[in-house]
Amino acid sequence: PMLLQGRSMKQIIAATDLSARSDRAIQRALLIGHESAAALEILHVIDDTLDDRQIERQGEHARALIAGAFRTQVSDAGNIKTTILKGQE
Repeated sequence: PMLLQGRSMKQIIAATDLSARSDRAIQRALLIGHESAAALEILHVIDDTLDDRQIERQGEHARALIAGAFRTQVSDAGNIKTTILKGQE
């Protein structure tokens, strides 16, 4: 497994705003997670000032994008968790 300062990674948390730039960071996290057998959590935050209906729609959209873009690229997709939170900058 990949070592970081003498320690094996067991979990990686990678945040995404669903942009192309953050996609590259997620791709890197997927690669590192696969090489080190670490669990990967992909985190996306939705603006909590939106109304509940918009938050729900954005959450569904984010989950679909994450599932389609990232989970199909690794064989151990069961080791990936997606978390959608409400929050502000």
